[in-house]
Amino acid sequence: MSGGQQFGYAILGGVERASLWSSSAVSRVDLHPAGSTRSKLLAAYGGQQAGFATIGGVGRASLWSGTPASRVDLHAFVPAAFTSSTAMGLTSDGTYLYACGSGSNSVTGRTEALLWKRSLCTAAPSIENHPHAAASCPGGTASFSVGASSVGTCTYQWRKAAVAINPSDNPSAATMTLVLTNVVLADVAGYDCIVTNPCGSVTSRAATLAVCASDFNCDGAVSFFDYEAFVICFEGSSCPPGRTADFDGDGSVDFFDYDDFALSFEAGC
Repeated sequence: MSGGQQFGYAILGGVERASLWSSSAVSRVDLHPAGSTRSKLLAAYGGQQAGFATIGGVGRASLWSGTPASRVDLHAFVPAAFTSSTAMGLTSDGTYLYACGSGSNSVTGRTEALLWKRSLCTAAPSIENHPHAAASCPGGTASFSVGASSVGTCTYQWRKAAVAINPSDNPSAATMTLVLTNVVLADVAGYDCIVTNPCGSVTSRAATLAVCASDFNCDGAVSFFDYEAFVICFEGSSCPPGRTADFDGDGSVDFFDYDDFALSFEAGC
């Protein structure tokens, strides 16, 4: 019994016929395929039924989805050395349906285990929540997230300027949320994500990362406190973590750094 249904076979006219019931005799669905001399259901899971049908004198492992016309000939996918096969069990990990069984191998002379794998997805994933633009101060952290709907498990691949980010360099590039740490100006770009399931892929819209250099104290806003923090740093006192008064990055702290910061501060982010 599976999902309120009973599976097995009924003998009609001396022929064993794969059958499916829903708690009453009159509910019987005859899954016996045309041209078959014998058929049985041996397992059921999630609206799928497995067993065998004997056609042309060959027992052929088969998979049904509740109707005779839905039958899939699993025997067609086994090596030619197998002269017969049957499917005896079904399970799923949410992404694939697995059918286990056995078959007669004419080369080895043995009955050997068989496993079939079938994708459960019906369509590529769809993006429900696209990533949004983000901003960070130099040395700060920024993140982008994507939301997708899918039948089965999805994989994620974030890209920077349409070039894949290696998960070995940034493990979050293979998750729903990309996290960028120690942000620098070179990180300014558009970021998108490719979401994939066994049926296909979809790419999110790109979201832009901005690096706000005038947010000197890295509090997420440009204010007088940033100007004050820069002046203190420029005069040789303490600087915010990860910041330096060498604002133009030329290797020395001078008036040009002060002038560049003032211009950046006036421009905002």
